[in-house]
Formats: sequence, structure tokens, C-alpha cells
Amino acid sequence: MTVEQIREMVNGSEYEFLRTNPHLNGRIIFLALGGKDILDMGVSEGVRVGEMLNALLDEVISGNLPNDHDALAERARAML
Repeated sequence: MTVEQIREMVNGSEYEFLRTNPHLNGRIIFLALGGKDILDMGVSEGVRVGEMLNALLDEVISGNLPNDHDALAERARAML
């Protein structure tokens, strides 16, 4: 899938709830913290990285955590 295809997909009506979610600060799906950041914290490559990213995304969408690199990194470190 190309970047353009992804852009078209997230501009569709099924992603409206993400585009209008005030807790995401206009960042649809893209967290301010990525898998490389979690790996750099010493987490081994694998399922755990995805689990942590999903948990962080859930917290951002629910408004419990800002989509900010430092805040996400702090919460990710607390998950270790």
C-alpha cells in the first residue's frame, strides 16, 4: 500500500471519528511515539511492541493521554 492509498483510506467516512477526535491533535492513527522508540527502551522485537503501541493509542483516543512524544514515552516506560 502506498502513502497516497493510505491517505485516501483515512480520508474516507469510516475514519471520520479519528479526524474529529480532539485528543489526537489532528494525528490520525499516527502516534507521536513509534515502535523504534519502544525498541530503544529495551523491549525485544515482537508482539509486545505492538501491544504497547495499541495500549498507548487506546489511551490517546480515550483522552487519558496526550498524543505527545514525552508523555507517551513516560507511559511506555511505566509499562515495562
